[in-house]
Amino acid sequence: MENKIISNKAQCKKCKDIIESKDTNDLKRCACGSIAVDGGLEYIKRMGNPDDVIELSEYEKEKSNHLLSSPLNSNVIKNDFPIVKIPSPLSISNSFSKNLLPAIKINNYFSDLINTNLSSPLQKFSETILESIKPSYFDFNHRLVETMKPIISMQNELISNIVKQMNPMQEIAKKLSEALKPITSQVIDSLLKMTSYFDELSKSLEKARENPDSLLNWIEYSEKLSEYIWTIPYDISSDELKSLTTIVNSEKEFDKYMLKYFDKAKLEKLFNELLFKIPYRHKTILKQTKNSFYQKDYALANTGILSVIDELCSQFLSDKGCLKRKDIFLPIVEIIDNKSDDNFEVIPILVLNDNINVIYETVDFNKRIKIKTNKKVRRNSSQHGKYFSNRKIDTIMLLNTVYYLLIVMDTYKQYVGKIIYVKNSAELSFANTTYSNEIKRFYIRKKYVRKNRK
Repeated sequence: MENKIISNKAQCKKCKDIIESKDTNDLKRCACGSIAVDGGLEYIKRMGNPDDVIELSEYEKEKSNHLLSSPLNSNVIKNDFPIVKIPSPLSISNSFSKNLLPAIKINNYFSDLINTNLSSPLQKFSETILESIKPSYFDFNHRLVETMKPIISMQNELISNIVKQMNPMQEIAKKLSEALKPITSQVIDSLLKMTSYFDELSKSLEKARENPDSLLNWIEYSEKLSEYIWTIPYDISSDELKSLTTIVNSEKEFDKYMLKYFDKAKLEKLFNELLFKIPYRHKTILKQTKNSFYQKDYALANTGILSVIDELCSQFLSDKGCLKRKDIFLPIVEIIDNKSDDNFEVIPILVLNDNINVIYETVDFNKRIKIKTNKKVRRNSSQHGKYFSNRKIDTIMLLNTVYYLLIVMDTYKQYVGKIIYVKNSAELSFANTTYSNEIKRFYIRKKYVRKNRK
């Protein structure tokens, strides 16, 4: 009679743990891991040493089947990793599953046989390998320890020597610290006095900044004006200039303010003063420039004013045919700087010099002319017919430049016609200025400077 499985369970002789497999793939191990059961109610499968298994499975007798007539205890599988496990889905009939049981038992038997036969030689081989390398391993360790002994000894000796040498150094450091105490005290006292001095200096600088007419503020004005391509705006007060340079941050903003500052009344006053101061030969062109300006023909006005600026600059040169204008006023600046204690005196000339440098900026006629500043007027591009500015702000800036050229010409008339441009290195021997170099090559002959000093 064939036995139908009611319960698939076993007890471990070692740990006395009872384990049961309730489903086909429900593999259970005992607490000590010596045995395992699997197969559920479909088939009986045991893993581990058969001698450790107490079989507790229960069966129900059915029709006989000669293939399963042998006792189940004699077929306990010993290997941990079965080669074939065939689960039985519920959808497959019970009769089909039962017919596969003999094949599964045979397969598990051969798998156990193969694993048992192979594991023993492999274990013996690994033991032989370990036994053969043991002497070499222990010999290597012994040699390594012997080799490291003198190195460790040297390291200990080196550390000891360093410690011994550090002790005198610590004593020296203590003595040096004691010796430096009085000096340190004096330095601290001096620093306290310097702090007091700098506090006073800071207060003085703060007062200077608050005063619109201070040298500190005028230096700042000059830097801003040079950046914005202007001389000192005509008839402007120090208070207004301080306020203006504080609130604006770009040439474009400054120009926008200048368009409002030079209203009709201010422009009329400027034109009248220019007509009064300008040499007679320029009065006609200035009058026509004025007419062009009020008719908004700024390109014509700019061309006329540039010709006046060109001629007024040439009046300072010994060689009237010289076309150089860059840094033309630096020799006068240096003479004033050397002779006068009034630092304010050079500021308007420096600002005028920077303004002339931009107006006479070099332009490459072989390329498309593109002027990046807000004011576009340039002498070279305009007088050569390459590029014209037709903007009101450019005309006002040029009129302002003419005004300060006339002021400098009248104030420093002793240098009119005395400035020389150095054409070669031999002429540098006549120079009386540190500004004479490869870039700034204007100077005033020494004899003219001496004549001025008498």
